[in-house]
Formats: sequence, structure tokens, C-alpha cells
Amino acid sequence: MKTLIVVIGIQCSGLFLCMEARAEGGCPPGSIPFQFAPNQPPGCMPNGGQVQPQRSLPEIWSDRYGAIARDPSLRILGTSNDLKSERAAREAALDDCKAKGGGQQCRIYQTYRNGCGSFVISSSNGFYTPAAATPERAEELGMEACTSGGDTNCRVAYTACSFPERIQ
Repeated sequence: MKTLIVVIGIQCSGLFLCMEARAEGGCPPGSIPFQFAPNQPPGCMPNGGQVQPQRSLPEIWSDRYGAIARDPSLRILGTSNDLKSERAAREAALDDCKAKGGGQQCRIYQTYRNGCGSFVISSSNGFYTPAAATPERAEELGMEACTSGGDTNCRVAYTACSFPERIQ
């Protein structure tokens, strides 16, 4: 470990104020390690005398997926959310549809990534499966699509979200 003598340009009665700092590394170029007090962690001080904040690690996020499946002949809904891949979300929604009594007619109608999916049905057996950034927006889009088709008896049957997960 090297010892570095730091001279701060303050002159007092003809003497320079000198402080000792240990060069531990980890400071950006143009700055030096500096410890304010013995019981505090060291920081970095630029040659100009101002303390620089420590750099933080970048945030890393992992995508999350969801899917909506349906067996239209049996009117069975299968869903999935918060899965790590679109493929896993699709397979889980199909499995859910079949587990609830759906047959070979189960198929995917919507997948969504880092957002929300909704299932809106009408009295005329129509259905809509919009995706959006928020659950409110997904439901709003589904209701708009349903009522624009002339149906006045629309309702939200399902809404779920799969938001990204912070892993660092």
C-alpha cells in the first residue's frame, strides 16, 4: 500500500496544511482517495478539492411475459403471467386452458411483455384481448373495441400484468 501526502493549498502562518490519504484505488482519473474522518468510509476528492459521489452499478432488468388463451367453442379462458420468456407464457396459458376443461381448440389470442393484458367479453359472445402498459389502459382499449362494434353490454373478465423484474 502506498502512502500519498496531499497538500491542500491553504497557507496558515507560513505553514501548509498537510493530510495523509492512503491510495487504495477505485477513484476516477483526476481524483484522489480521501477520508474525512477516521470512522467514515473513504471517498474520492478531485484535485480541485470537491468530493465526487461514488458511482453505482447500472440497473439490470429482466423481461416478464404473459399470455391469454381461449377455447372458443367451450368458452374457457387460460392465462399466464410473470414468466421469463414468451414461449413459456404461451405454453403456460395453453396448459391452463386445457386444465380448465378446454380441448384441442385452445389457442393463444394475446401475449404481452413488460405490460398488461385484458380479456373483455360482450353479450354477443364477442371478445377482445388488448395489451397495454397499464391494466387500466388495457381494460379501456378492450371496452372501446367492444362498444365500437355496437355492443353495449361489455365487461372486463380478466386483467393481469407482467412487469419487468429488477435483477441488479
